[in-house]
Amino acid sequence: MDKRYIKIKNKNSEVVIDSIGAQIVSYKINGVEIMFQGAINPQENQWAGTAKNLFPNPGPVADKSSNPVIIEGEENGRSGKYTKYTHNSGVYFMKQHGFVQDKPFEVQGKGNDWCMLSTRADDKTYLQFPFEFKYDMLISIDENGLGYQATAKNLDNKPMVSGLGWHPAFKLHKGCKNYVVVFRNLKINDGKNIPEENKEYSAEEVVNSDSAITFDGIEEADVEILYINDKGERIPYLKMHTNEPNFLLWSRAKENESQEDFICLEPWNTKSKQISKLTSQDKTRTLSESGTVILEPGEENFLIVPIKIDEEYIKMLQKENSEEIES
Repeated sequence: MDKRYIKIKNKNSEVVIDSIGAQIVSYKINGVEIMFQGAINPQENQWAGTAKNLFPNPGPVADKSSNPVIIEGEENGRSGKYTKYTHNSGVYFMKQHGFVQDKPFEVQGKGNDWCMLSTRADDKTYLQFPFEFKYDMLISIDENGLGYQATAKNLDNKPMVSGLGWHPAFKLHKGCKNYVVVFRNLKINDGKNIPEENKEYSAEEVVNSDSAITFDGIEEADVEILYINDKGERIPYLKMHTNEPNFLLWSRAKENESQEDFICLEPWNTKSKQISKLTSQDKTRTLSESGTVILEPGEENFLIVPIKIDEEYIKMLQKENSEEIES
């Protein structure tokens, strides 16, 4: 395997992490792939990602109604559109979802079943974000599933915007028509788009939607993907726990039958379009009143997301694959 990629594994699972962006590009359990393969085969898929890390601005940089200035650019071989914003009379250009998704990471520590990667501010990030910071990523696997933790620390001498988000895409092995997303054990605060407890959100609707389905006001929730078999039975596939206030469901429809259906479950600690509001340092603390995460010098914040894959679902896929080979 290319030295760019890092592998961790235990007796039945393995994870492959891309050191560019610290993105998980593969998560297999007993040989069954859980992640959509857009990052490994970007030319063959409808989305060139698998599990992007979002910092410091999840989502768009600015509202389209403000007619932002946008330029084309490229970073580490990945092209994108960069939106202009100003801060303390300085002019900066940032890509949607921030720059961590394209940034090289260094391995800070590694065991058989865990890996810690890290990146810091540099000359390239100063062109997009005028702050000193450190960003760490811890990925682990055990008998309970996958552990994900992103940590951002303000190394500057002034308050810093610190939007964190995760954008993992999970493979829908049986096609989007056969899956639903359900919110369980839901605790809520005030919000305009609060998810409904135990309501089944159709994966097919998400895949065919023109934009993400967004929720807010969340204090805590278990977000589950269920597979519906031919008998109409709901079979648990995946459970993600979140303590973040914002959550998105997103996908992109297949362009041809060789592509795979997938769905993204995205926990964010902030709303989008926050960076473009940071016109001056005086507004940094004011933004925190509207839900923007602000770190004081020396402070850090975390995005912790445990994921559990149902063992019976994996066994079902293994059995079907075995029967196909035998036939």
